[in-house]
Amino acid sequence: MSFLRHGEIFRSDMFDWSGGGISAAPGLIGCDEFPVGYSLADCSPAGSASASPTVDHFALKSSCRSMVSHRTAYSVLTVCLSPGGHPNDTPVKVLDRKLPQTRKGRIWPYVGDRDHPAVIYDYTPTRERAGPEKFLKDFRGHLQADAYVVYDSFFTDPERGLVEVGCWAHARRHFHNALEKDTARMGGVLAMIAHLYDVEKLGRRNGWRGEELRLLRERDARPMLNQLHDYLLTIREQVLPKSEAGQAVAYTLKNWTALTRYCADGDLPIDNNGTERSLRSFAVGRNNWTFFGSDNGGKTAAVLRSFVASCELARIDPFAWFRDVLGRIAEHPVKRLEELLPHRWAPVTR
Repeated sequence: MSFLRHGEIFRSDMFDWSGGGISAAPGLIGCDEFPVGYSLADCSPAGSASASPTVDHFALKSSCRSMVSHRTAYSVLTVCLSPGGHPNDTPVKVLDRKLPQTRKGRIWPYVGDRDHPAVIYDYTPTRERAGPEKFLKDFRGHLQADAYVVYDSFFTDPERGLVEVGCWAHARRHFHNALEKDTARMGGVLAMIAHLYDVEKLGRRNGWRGEELRLLRERDARPMLNQLHDYLLTIREQVLPKSEAGQAVAYTLKNWTALTRYCADGDLPIDNNGTERSLRSFAVGRNNWTFFGSDNGGKTAAVLRSFVASCELARIDPFAWFRDVLGRIAEHPVKRLEELLPHRWAPVTR
């Protein structure tokens, strides 16, 4: 993978060449997910040739493999996810030698809270429960996501230590989809949800967090939540269960406890829109690199993109971070890798 900054290129002297990964036509991939616009030959080692310009031709050199290996990178970065994590997923095309066409893999983003500002991407070959279950095996705390059935088993065992937090953006979307056929009832629900978001805007405008935001929510959002709950119970008897309106009401009532949990904790967001925003780079990127060349390519891309996105979240230059960290990681104590994480590295270097 290349990283372009003011005309500079992180090039072949940082990488060795093996495997097959993300397609990089017509060029390579920059940290903003757009083609950098130079030929593969420009960064190939002297005398080498490659028939397929794919990103995991650029596996990191042995001096920095410990930083980019899944086990090490994620064991370090997942420290940043406690106590609040936000998973979601998006499909990506993957080459499979056993198939005549690409198949779908998945990218799962996990976003930390304000005290643990990191974005971690995980790649899985399928959308099965085993992927997030493995990734979150040692995670304890609040987990905010949509009500995808994969997550249900995470919250049934109290000893598992996961607390479900619902997403009002997902709930609102259900009502919005039903608005055209049931304007009166769905419009009323959307107006109440809009009030909840107005409370959040007021909190952001005043810079309130933690206890201050909790008190604001209890004062201005809780009464509206109670009113909304009563209204949903009333209209549940009036709408057809299989209609879009009926499904929206059922979804919200079924997940009511998780959806209202944010109100009692000022450190919890009202939705996981931040996670959905973190997927935009892949949504844009796959139009440029088209597909992953293998499952290993997907894993490599997930790790590298995790570092870049975490740099962006910490508002530091990814190029500067990679240049510094890759230059000294070989001699850095393994037990102190946390010191090199973007949000911890930034204050030291600024």
